Amino acid sequence: MTPDQFLQSPDAMNAVYRQMARQAAERFRHYGWKVVDVEQKGMVLPLVIGKGPLSVICGDGRYARYFQNHKELNPQCTISIFGGAYGAQALRFGGTLEGLRTLAEYANKNGLVFRTHGDEHGEHHEPADFNCGFLGKWAERKLRGVMPLEIPKQEFPDMLAHAQTLGFGHDILPGVHEERVLVLNFAPGTTVAPQATRFRVDGWVAGSYLGLTNLVDVSRQTVELLKKDVRAVTIVNP
Repeated sequence: MTPDQFLQSPDAMNAVYRQMARQAAERFRHYGWKVVDVEQKGMVLPLVIGKGPLSVICGDGRYARYFQNHKELNPQCTISIFGGAYGAQALRFGGTLEGLRTLAEYANKNGLVFRTHGDEHGEHHEPADFNCGFLGKWAERKLRGVMPLEIPKQEFPDMLAHAQTLGFGHDILPGVHEERVLVLNFAPGTTVAPQATRFRVDGWVAGSYLGLTNLVDVSRQTVELLKKDVRAVTIVNP
């Protein structure tokens, strides 16, 4: 199913997404997080569909500055999950080169471009091209409820090169982490408006559009591992 086919009548799914949002709020409260529920106005941007593929990117807040400097990547043509392509592999397609190829086939069939990222300075003590916090925690097997990454670190350059030959995008993010909150969005057909001070995850893709059934819990784990002082989530209702 292509993005425009899936998103052409999101109102029909709003009851489902409201239930998903309630369940997510309960889950975060169970783990001691501060939860704020908001309506979608002002917090999210409508997706631009039907004019090209949607990009699936990482929920890293540093993309806010990246968008400013790279106008070719429109935030309204993106969906955010932690890890981008790596997140989709971990949650559904598998942490192997075969999983990468299967993800590429899925992307081509469904009008998507999956992206990976590094940063300018190796903030998580990895080479710049692989300095994605999600990738690091996945490689260290610190994330529960995901498929294991079976590609050793010394083969990451080959993995990235293979991903790019399959049509994946790769971004180098500027600056340092400034996030103070996770925004989890359940308003279908929208994406969280980018800001450097917030992690962004479009939770409405969980269990529905991309079929990433553990997305909410893995998002919580990722933030807890990357920024131990962040225990606040804003949940956007449809």
